[in-house]
Amino acid sequence: MSRKIWLASLLLAVGPTFAGEAFFAISYHDVRDDVVADYDPDQYAISTDNLAAHFRWLQDHGYRPVSLDEIRAAAGGGQPLPDKAVLLTFDDGYSSHYTHVYPLLKAFGYPAVFSLVTRWMSEARGAEVEYGLDRKTREDFLSWEQVRVMQASGLAEFASHSHDLHRGINGNPQGNLLPAAVARRYSDSGYESTSEYLQRLRDDISLSLAIMQRETGTRPRVVTWPYGKYSRQTMEVAAELGATINLTLDEGIASLDRLRTVPRYLVQANPPAAELGVWLDAARRQEIVRAAHVDLDYVYDPDPKQQEANLGLLLDRIRALQISHVFLQAFADPDGDGAAEALYFPNRHMPVRADLFSRVAWQLMTRSEVKVYAWMPVLAFELPGVEPARLVQEQLMSGTRRDPKGEARLSPFLAENRQIINEIYADLGVHARFDGLLFHDDARLNEREDASPAGRDA
Repeated sequence: MSRKIWLASLLLAVGPTFAGEAFFAISYHDVRDDVVADYDPDQYAISTDNLAAHFRWLQDHGYRPVSLDEIRAAAGGGQPLPDKAVLLTFDDGYSSHYTHVYPLLKAFGYPAVFSLVTRWMSEARGAEVEYGLDRKTREDFLSWEQVRVMQASGLAEFASHSHDLHRGINGNPQGNLLPAAVARRYSDSGYESTSEYLQRLRDDISLSLAIMQRETGTRPRVVTWPYGKYSRQTMEVAAELGATINLTLDEGIASLDRLRTVPRYLVQANPPAAELGVWLDAARRQEIVRAAHVDLDYVYDPDPKQQEANLGLLLDRIRALQISHVFLQAFADPDGDGAAEALYFPNRHMPVRADLFSRVAWQLMTRSEVKVYAWMPVLAFELPGVEPARLVQEQLMSGTRRDPKGEARLSPFLAENRQIINEIYADLGVHARFDGLLFHDDARLNEREDASPAGRDA
């Protein structure tokens, strides 16, 4: 495995600057008087004193918290945002949002968005609420009367945080609990179908929006996806139901021309105001990335115990090297010719060497705390029984042939090939969570290619 891990450094592009066209969004959770420094058991909680200090720091340094109404108006060509616009958001609907946050909002005149999990709020008084691996009670969360009081002030807007998607579900054969909003549920009968998944998602968000409309008189226009995990399908479902703004936990500065997905800075470890200032400054600078390219063929082993041992060693090494981004192979190429002989995720067209990519990607993201990019071919898929006429061919004096030094590649000029490739990528997106794609270097044609029948006719 060590032979196939290499490191590289690169610079990410700078995000949008403010200048009235962008804003910072900040995600807070629980607020308590007794948060213990930066090592409290709840790493997402912030002390009341530190939150007040954040508000004072924003005020003293020219930052202006804005409402979603102001953001939408600016996006529609109305009054531009101030140069240092900030969107304050508070997730999970804690009761402290009324007892601790709301008084501070009134004192500073700051607007904010609060995201509610309607199932937790639908429990009877005194009932136990499952919150991740912890247990809370109904009283740990806002009451609807408190929500209505905050809403009437004009300072609070309320978003759906789903009805019952703020939890993990079994998402692969290895038993990883993956975010319910984006994972296909896995059981003894296999993965849930696309139609079953979309219906589960639609039923949940529809119920959440309906409950909030019934209790507040206003239908939410925002969905805040649990754990910040979302997809094209989740956004499409939300939009169908009238919620066109999606709050995420992506990194970066939010832009008026991309309100469909709003990145947010996740507040952790009870940071003092000075640390908030450091982040606001750093978000406007270039970021140096340390990346590792990982060959999944060296993690795979037919013995499940050895495979888990290999995975453990990989996770430890990635953490020790302080890697920030991993380019993770999602295809099997045991002979090293550059073409995918099989894939590491369920799909419609190729053999599955092992349903492994989802497991490794999730462990890397959660245990090694890195961003994972799926490393995939563009054309080099060795489909079973594929006819030579469907492959890229090279024009020679004596005729045409496949390049003997190159991998077998599907001709991009054939509609059937393009459809298969699209479906392979769609299946990857269905069965795994990852942050982006790294395309293999097989998507090139030299001056003598493509001389296949499809290429000649194109």
